[in-house]
Amino acid sequence: MSRTIELRVLGFNRSGVFQFICLETDIAVTSDTLAGAKSKISDAVVSYFQSFSEKEIEDKAFMRKAPLRYRVGWKIIHFASFIKRITFFDSSEAEYNPSTHAMILA
Repeated sequence: MSRTIELRVLGFNRSGVFQFICLETDIAVTSDTLAGAKSKISDAVVSYFQSFSEKEIEDKAFMRKAPLRYRVGWKIIHFASFIKRITFFDSSEAEYNPSTHAMILA
């Protein structure tokens, strides 16, 4: 399997703590730094995907949707860039490559 899997990641800062959640896997992480949160979400998603066989990944058995409020929040933040200027919000797209077990957070 060589194609990548498109993922959406929502990030925000609450009281000085960065939080990221992957909307397709419902994996969430926190960190005191932005770089730490990005690294943790990448590591957590890669570890999660490694627990699936290629067939399960093809069948999208990994899908565990995050709660609706986060999915709606991603759409709002993704399309309303002015919010990003007020406080830290991030609606990133990411790709996971099952062949290399690598996640790229855009």
